[in-house]
Amino acid sequence: MESVALRFAKQFGLLACLTVGGLGLNQASHATGPNVVVFFVDDMGWTDWQHDAALNPTGSAVYETPNLLRLASEGVNFTRAYSSAPVCSPTRASLLTGKSVGLHGFSDHTGGGVNTSATLQSPVFNRSLGSAEITVAESLGSSAGGYDTGFIGKWHVGGSPLSNGFDSNIAGGGSGCPCDGEGGFFAGPDGRWSGMPGIDTPGTYPADTYLTDVLSGFAETFITQRAADPDPFFLLMSSYQVHVPLQAPAATVSKYTAKIAILNGQGTDLQGHDNPIYAAMVEEMDRSLGRVLDRLDDPNGDGNTSDSIRDNTIVLFASDNGGLTISELGSAPATENQPLRDGKGSLYEGGIRTPLIASWTGNPAIAQGTATNALAATHDLYPTLLELTGASAATPRNSGMDGKSFAAALTGGAYDRGNLYWHYPHRSNQHKLGGGAITGGSFVSAVADETHKLLYFYETESYELYNLTTDIGETNDVFVAGSEEAFELSLALHAYLKRSQAALPVNRQSGLTVDLPPVMWRTFQGDFNTDGVIDETDWGLLRGLFGMNLSQIDPVLAYAVGDINLDGLIDRFDFAEFKTVYNNRLGAGAFEAMVAGVPEPTSLGGLLSTAALLALRGGRRRD
Repeated sequence: MESVALRFAKQFGLLACLTVGGLGLNQASHATGPNVVVFFVDDMGWTDWQHDAALNPTGSAVYETPNLLRLASEGVNFTRAYSSAPVCSPTRASLLTGKSVGLHGFSDHTGGGVNTSATLQSPVFNRSLGSAEITVAESLGSSAGGYDTGFIGKWHVGGSPLSNGFDSNIAGGGSGCPCDGEGGFFAGPDGRWSGMPGIDTPGTYPADTYLTDVLSGFAETFITQRAADPDPFFLLMSSYQVHVPLQAPAATVSKYTAKIAILNGQGTDLQGHDNPIYAAMVEEMDRSLGRVLDRLDDPNGDGNTSDSIRDNTIVLFASDNGGLTISELGSAPATENQPLRDGKGSLYEGGIRTPLIASWTGNPAIAQGTATNALAATHDLYPTLLELTGASAATPRNSGMDGKSFAAALTGGAYDRGNLYWHYPHRSNQHKLGGGAITGGSFVSAVADETHKLLYFYETESYELYNLTTDIGETNDVFVAGSEEAFELSLALHAYLKRSQAALPVNRQSGLTVDLPPVMWRTFQGDFNTDGVIDETDWGLLRGLFGMNLSQIDPVLAYAVGDINLDGLIDRFDFAEFKTVYNNRLGAGAFEAMVAGVPEPTSLGGLLSTAALLALRGGRRRD
């Protein structure tokens, strides 16, 4: 790990640069700005696309996804990208709001929060987007943004796309899957998909019609119509694939039944990719992506690509969580995420490490056919799109976003994502065959930096720490209380949860909220520079930046310069707490003796109003 001082300087340098101007990546766009297509899939794991030695070396020997490889050849493959949550609705809320789960508070799927453990139960949590949230569709679709916005597919975040910035909606409702008890992914006996706007009229479709084909057709129509419009468009193509129920056209299933038998006979390691129905669903999803890419190449579908809008369209591909490795809704396990641990519902890597591909073929600054190990998460897509589309200062955007633009990572420029945080104060629905929740999906929070990931389990009040550089499968817990990694990451996680006022699990017996994850102090609280003593140097650090709002920088850095109570501000509360811990450490009156004759800070020097300070102090106090 680099020194705290160096990270502090880098972050403040970065903040200074951002106030001067952006990266200028929109220079290759047309005057109206580039179109945007986000192809967002459901339950697709990190390894659930076709192996290619150059484009996807960690991919599958079974699944066939030529269009994903095509997209990767036209853009940048993020090999260390993450969903914002281990289940669908919270991640979708993060995509729309640009916020991590602790901030938007939509921490489980809309019907979740009912599972308990022996001692804990879920807190009350948001089950729809807050009315104050400005979604990415509202930003781009505003009068300043100028985009036509369309939504197709799975919504599952409460309300409607039409009330959250989208001009049109096909199939986006309250359903988390085509689980109406009728035809599933195939049109029901009544020729429709009930509960899915635009395709729920009885008698519209033959009973053998596949949902993914229908939604792909709507996407093609949307692109054709908008390509002739002078305004740019934003399409969120939110596929119901590859979620349960596991269903696919018989011919595609037969293809993979035969392929898996042949590969097994050849002794090929399938890495757990041995479910022919799921394999068929992956291919059908990929075929849908191909139809979207083809229509961008040929908007009117006449076979002549002279009208192509592909170069003027940003395409992002992502998944809402990791692959389903255990039973859900009575289904057999769908896939495996080897070498990653666990799957959907878990905060181990298999539940949150996901595919992410970004492509803009018309921008020469963005390399094609390359890979990056830069950290990125779902809530980073919103600010990235604002930067890539050249959003003006007049474009409204959500307040309090903690997503970070990864535009610089697309050009190979300087990029430091900072820590990623996950918060799942619930027990997931995904269970091992024979019963029992998966380990990493029961009342847990986590934080990761570029090398390590720290998980905190509220039920056992214990930490686990993994070095993801050397142990991607999270098989060796290297947690040691007081180590540099344990100190910095536990402090960062504690501070994040405190600042975001994240809802924590509830003790079933007492009815009280559990405590925040403890900080594994490297020495002791108040020793900001961790030199083993608390003295004038530590007091000088606090005084030097007194009055500053450090809520947007690494919590470890904020603490290192005086944020003793970990609330993102250096203020009179830090002063009071420092005085207390100093006297507790060195004896009554020790602090007063140290600062004799030196005036005590009494205000924030105009940097923060009293009202803003009181609002930021509204969270729970640390123990």
